[in-house]
Amino acid sequence: MKKLIVANWKTYLTLEESIALSDTIPVSDNIILAPAIMHLGFLVQKFPNLKFATQDVSSISDNYGPFTGETPVTMWKDTGVNYAIIGHSERRSNLLDSAHTIGTKLQYCLNLDITPIICIGETLEDRKSKKHLDVISSQLHGIFDNIGNSNNDIIIAYEPFWSVGTGSLPTTEEIKEVITKVREIVNFVDNRLFLVYGGSISMENVKNLIALEGLDGLLIGKASTDIEQFRSILNII
Repeated sequence: MKKLIVANWKTYLTLEESIALSDTIPVSDNIILAPAIMHLGFLVQKFPNLKFATQDVSSISDNYGPFTGETPVTMWKDTGVNYAIIGHSERRSNLLDSAHTIGTKLQYCLNLDITPIICIGETLEDRKSKKHLDVISSQLHGIFDNIGNSNNDIIIAYEPFWSVGTGSLPTTEEIKEVITKVREIVNFVDNRLFLVYGGSISMENVKNLIALEGLDGLLIGKASTDIEQFRSILNII
């Protein structure tokens, strides 16, 4: 199977820069682009052969209605978006997304066949105190325990909070440990489960990461916003 590549552009790029970068991306079933929400609808129309994800969905409703400022999954589905990042560490820490909120977003995505990309991970304090597996288990149970069986694909991204944007990475053994724990917990979901890693991915470490047994791909942040760097990463993969 080809390795999944999810490129999270966050809000790094202007619309013009997003268009230029999208124009360099090869058409492939395994590359998913997550541009800024303000640019997403335009890019989906301009590049119909590329795969796009929204960086978040509403937890208030999955449908049209009196929800000022929200972007429900129905609207994303209408624009042709088939993937959604939910539970990213930046939303957990800055916008206080809870496991319950993320679970609600997950259910909305599954209802409309939007493939969720669910982010999980621990803080540096959790890691140092050896509570990381307990934290990850709690996150997963909080998200999945009220979700019924589904035939949808689900992508889970392990992104340690302390690794995102810092240049520090867990060891291969630490990543494998988390992968094993995730598969133990989420095996009750009747679907195709894909595990990806995210956090300080670069040209220097991508080869080792992509070779990890049990890892189905990568969630790449800032490195995916630089045309030359992202092209080099794709070539390595």
